[in-house]
Amino acid sequence: FYTVRTPISFLEDGVSATVGSKLFVFGESMPHPTKNARLDRMWVERDISSFVTDTSNNRGEFEPLETKGSAPQTRSIERIAAGSSGNDVFLFTSPQVEEGSLLVHKLDTTSNTWSKVKTSGTAPPPLANFSSVNVGGRIIISGGQSTVDVPGARAEYNADLYEFDPASGSWTKLSKSGEELDGRIG
Repeated sequence: FYTVRTPISFLEDGVSATVGSKLFVFGESMPHPTKNARLDRMWVERDISSFVTDTSNNRGEFEPLETKGSAPQTRSIERIAAGSSGNDVFLFTSPQVEEGSLLVHKLDTTSNTWSKVKTSGTAPPPLANFSSVNVGGRIIISGGQSTVDVPGARAEYNADLYEFDPASGSWTKLSKSGEELDGRIG
């Protein structure tokens, strides 16, 4: 059971990544959630809050993580995923459809400094409700829903897999083999 030493009034959803024995949690901290709070904030960029706990001490107390640099922002917490490599945590955020592809932010956990990563290759399109997993030093992005920002458009579900190489900052769209799976979210 994990607790928060410094009270957080409300943490919307959240994603996590580990570096060694440290568990990092990222989400949107909101002071006063209301019934329509999610709709009221949908088109406003907000900073992502960061929290950390050291799992080796078995105390399970999360503390706000004081960071330097430009913290990532998002319009909706449903538009982020996280992964890690070495001492770095990578946060993937999704802009609006017309703004290009997923954005990559790096948190150097030795200095607690955020930086935006310049990427190359074929990156995923903007997505909501997508997932990430670490595999062999790389981070795989899967699933998700596109066209969520286009009024009146029918949602399209992503069936593609994209691999991010943290060492080079490059994206690769993975080729499909075998039976094709339907797109999914989450």
